[in-house]
Amino acid sequence: MVFVNLTLLIGGLLAGIPIVLHLVMRQQPRHLVFPAIRFVHQRRQSNQRRLRLRHWMLLLLRCLAIAALAAGLARPSVGSADVGNWLVVGVLLAMLLVVGVLFALSIVESLSRWIVSGLGGLTVLLVIALIVMVLGAAGFEGGRQIGNQQAPVAAVMVFDTSPRMTLRHQNQSRIEASQELARWLVAQLPNDSDVAVIDSRASVAAFAVDRRAALKGVAALQIATSAPPIDEAIRAALDLTQTSDQDRKELYIFTDQTEQAWSGSGAASLATRLEQLPDVQVYVVDVGVESPLNFALGDVRLSAQALPPGGQLQIQTELTHVGPGGERVVELYLQQPDAEPPVLVDGTLEGPDFRLADRTQIELPENGAEIIEFRPGGLELGTHHGWLQVVGQDGLEIDDRRHFTFAVKEAWPILVAHGPGASPQMFVEALAPLEFRETGQARFECKVVATDLLAAQELDAYAAVCLLDPPPLDLATWELLRDYVSGGGGLAICLGRNAVPIDQFNEVVKVNLLPGSLVRQWRTTGQDVYLDPRSGEHMLLARFRSIGTTVPWHAFPVLRHWQLDELAEDAVVVLGYGNGQPAMIEWPVGQGTVLTMTTPLSDPGNLEGRLPWNLLPIGREPWPFLILANEMMVYLAASGQTRLNYLAGETATLNKLSTAESDRYLVLTPHGNWEDVLAARNQISVRFTDSVGVYRLVTEDKAPTTGFSVNIPLTASDLQRLPVEQLDERLGVGRYRIARNREQIVRDQGESRVGREIYPLLMLVLALVLGLEHLLANRFYGKEAGARAMDKDSMREAGNLSG
Repeated sequence: MVFVNLTLLIGGLLAGIPIVLHLVMRQQPRHLVFPAIRFVHQRRQSNQRRLRLRHWMLLLLRCLAIAALAAGLARPSVGSADVGNWLVVGVLLAMLLVVGVLFALSIVESLSRWIVSGLGGLTVLLVIALIVMVLGAAGFEGGRQIGNQQAPVAAVMVFDTSPRMTLRHQNQSRIEASQELARWLVAQLPNDSDVAVIDSRASVAAFAVDRRAALKGVAALQIATSAPPIDEAIRAALDLTQTSDQDRKELYIFTDQTEQAWSGSGAASLATRLEQLPDVQVYVVDVGVESPLNFALGDVRLSAQALPPGGQLQIQTELTHVGPGGERVVELYLQQPDAEPPVLVDGTLEGPDFRLADRTQIELPENGAEIIEFRPGGLELGTHHGWLQVVGQDGLEIDDRRHFTFAVKEAWPILVAHGPGASPQMFVEALAPLEFRETGQARFECKVVATDLLAAQELDAYAAVCLLDPPPLDLATWELLRDYVSGGGGLAICLGRNAVPIDQFNEVVKVNLLPGSLVRQWRTTGQDVYLDPRSGEHMLLARFRSIGTTVPWHAFPVLRHWQLDELAEDAVVVLGYGNGQPAMIEWPVGQGTVLTMTTPLSDPGNLEGRLPWNLLPIGREPWPFLILANEMMVYLAASGQTRLNYLAGETATLNKLSTAESDRYLVLTPHGNWEDVLAARNQISVRFTDSVGVYRLVTEDKAPTTGFSVNIPLTASDLQRLPVEQLDERLGVGRYRIARNREQIVRDQGESRVGREIYPLLMLVLALVLGLEHLLANRFYGKEAGARAMDKDSMREAGNLSG
């Protein structure tokens, strides 16, 4: 088929225009809605909006619950408490916004009054919590954010190396437990960390070259018998942390957590120092034992460190027990004087032998203590070494043995100076009886002079000086006596009728030789005042205690004595009278001792027209006077002799036996090492006394001369635990963490390195969201079912109306 003008056929499409017009102009049917149907429709739309809102609220709560659970399982944290506080503020603010929106919608949609009230109360609580946290975060001065947990740290480890750390528990000493934890700690520190090891002596404070060197430092730790408290080592460690460039700084303190470990004078200022270094995290690693078991010997107390021939030695100590009661045997060992020094064989000192001199069995109650006393006899001339030993094993062995040294010497030279009218014969005869002097058995060699000749005497040549009823002396003589006592001499002042006038005699108080000023003479009309030893615990009265019978002091009444005013604080009343007044007073002056007797020991009783002040030397069978005079002078003479017993770390000073000896000596230490020392000014000083035991001094040809003993101080074995409250005072509340094992160290490290854990807060949010979701779901679904039923009833009623 052929068309001449094909394009004109397109105009045929215009035939559709009538169809369009027809459809457009077609009359639409009119919808008429009955009022009942309109009410039902509006009610249905309102219910659908309300149900849709409730669904969105439940959907939001359920999404929040899932998000809180996921975030909690991820265990988020921040690097510092400051950041953590502000993060808590942010979470509370977000929770407030969510709950506030729900509260507003519940009001707009006219939800149940219980829902509106609950959401309103929760909103108020969140507002209060938010205000409190904002105020707290604004006033908190926390450390800066640390960052990556695996970043390197500057770790300084301080170790308590006192003798207490040898306490064994579960077959491991406290220092071994510290070393084990330290090796593990060094191994788990992040790479490239700076590590330093410092013991309680703080002799070296520097970072190790590498981790291997730090481990060697841990392995090389040794107990120091003279180790001080660890406060100075902690201070040195804090200063060392500031020299490191690492952002993280950690201080680990390995200690048994006893009171003595923190008893240093600088412990109180550590809290102030830590406040200045908020970037240093402090960990106290407690390796102590909560309930230790230990028997311990106290200090050895000798009646004298130097005895005359035939002198009686009294050895006292105290056995204490920490823990349940128990029974122990204490043994006394002595060595023959001037024995050959021991020889080191295969690392062990052999010879000379110590003999078992005595032993006693003691039973102690729980946490009990008891005084132990030994009285060895047959002591020869020379220097004696010995020890006391607790038989049996316990947790801390270092305090089970106490060493001591004493010397038996020739008769002591005594200077006896008497005042006018005083009779020195009775006193001298009591000290050195004629038969003893003739046979060479006398303890003392007495020289008698008048008090006005004192200034011409060479006092340093005498072991003790005794003034019998002295008159007022010139100030130069009193100062001469004061210098003698201060240098280590012993002085006895027996006051009598010559101490007048009082004001003039009291000049002696100005030079510190009397413990108090004279006030008046105390007179008695009868014989009811006599010496009263009271408790009798003083070492000077030990001989009376050993007699075993009652001393008849009442047979030797005191008719007159001097009364002193208030005594010096450090004065000790050795003997008193029955009227409560002091009879004999001990007063330390410098390195020496002054004994003051307020009634004379030289008053003759047969002078016509003059009554004696007391009947001590002239009564019937005056054996108490003999013992008292001897014990007084033994006590004074021994106090001025060379000290032979020291504590670890003290400098031992001994006198040369004679000026003819060489100035070069050899000292054999308890470990068997020979050390050279030189005498200076007729004295030998030994400064290396860190080891416990006996030190022996010999001449260049190794001929024995003298020696001394060294023990640990009592505080070095005191296991009393330090309460946490007192540790807070030393380090600051909240400024440290205590850990007792690896797990606690890891936990504390996580809190400080990773920061504050948000896990507890997220769990709280999760619980709150789940509670809200559960409450709203129960309320909404119940309402929704009721709304659907109401819609059906409404539609049914509308149908009836339309029909």
